[in-house]
Amino acid sequence: MNSPVISVIMPCFNRERYLEAALQSVLWQTFTEWECILVDDGSTDCSAAIFHQHADRDDRFRYLHEENQGPSAARNLAMGIARGEFVQFLDSDDIIPPGRFRRCVDQFRQQPDTDVVYTNYVGYRRREGFVRSLPARIPGNDPLKAFLFEQNETFATVIHSFLFKRPVVVAHPFDTSFRNLAEDIECWIRMAADGVRFSYVDEVLAVYRYSEDSLAVEESALYAMRIQVLERYQGDPRCAGFASEFAAGSRRMHQRLAVGYFMERSFGHGWKEMKNVWRESTWGERIKMSLWGTLMTVFSRDQIFAARAWVLAHTFLRWGGWVNYATWDAPPEVRQLLSACDSAPRVLR
Repeated sequence: MNSPVISVIMPCFNRERYLEAALQSVLWQTFTEWECILVDDGSTDCSAAIFHQHADRDDRFRYLHEENQGPSAARNLAMGIARGEFVQFLDSDDIIPPGRFRRCVDQFRQQPDTDVVYTNYVGYRRREGFVRSLPARIPGNDPLKAFLFEQNETFATVIHSFLFKRPVVVAHPFDTSFRNLAEDIECWIRMAADGVRFSYVDEVLAVYRYSEDSLAVEESALYAMRIQVLERYQGDPRCAGFASEFAAGSRRMHQRLAVGYFMERSFGHGWKEMKNVWRESTWGERIKMSLWGTLMTVFSRDQIFAARAWVLAHTFLRWGGWVNYATWDAPPEVRQLLSACDSAPRVLR
């Protein structure tokens, strides 16, 4: 095959239930000059067999295997053979709508000085459908400040909402010490600190799936890593002048860590973390932490999430990060693809 314009890099560990949909979302792109590199991160299920079915029919699909090292190492490994002018990361349980590649490449052609094009996205849960909460656009004029202190506070991005010029990714490999939590945010912070230029497309061109076994369920581990990220950059000269932001950001992350422990019903750790951050917290923040600790003694996290989803869907009540909550009218092909995956997961034995 000729050199592709886009290299899609897809780490995969035991995702046989979702992998077919992710691959199909690459295959249906209207822009066809791509390669898709799947890095099998030591899967023990049928993920490799599913991928090889595509590779046998289409030489744009390429396969790598490594012993389980986590998605950061898998992405770095694939970059060693990626040939595209641009790089698209796509986790094996997420999907991208058919027009994504063409629209993002067009944006690069229109703005040749841009290093990274990123787009709006929606989340998808089987029982809730397609929803948006926080805006996806990086706020203000300082991406470094935004990624350090405002990610998941005033805006939110997901890894497959970005399309990168390959040299940008080569110069900023993923830090494998983070393995599979907060590794993307840490990477974007390094890019922003080095002056990488971002350009936004206000179209939903990425769908983030909240799968039942998603890494996103590891709330306490995620926020522990977020705290490590802040600590790493607190002494960086490029972050000089952010002293008050670091203090406020650290407080929020420790509050989130307490809530994360409560979500996992690790109450001893949760109350201890809440006690440590109590004095510097506002009364509103104290009430929020205490409420989570109390609710989780009675209800499961899934029950609380389901109740929240019902309130958002059936009332006008909005609060916190849900002020901008909205549903998304997904194209029929996107809806059908995810519905088929939910109702008849593909397993080859």
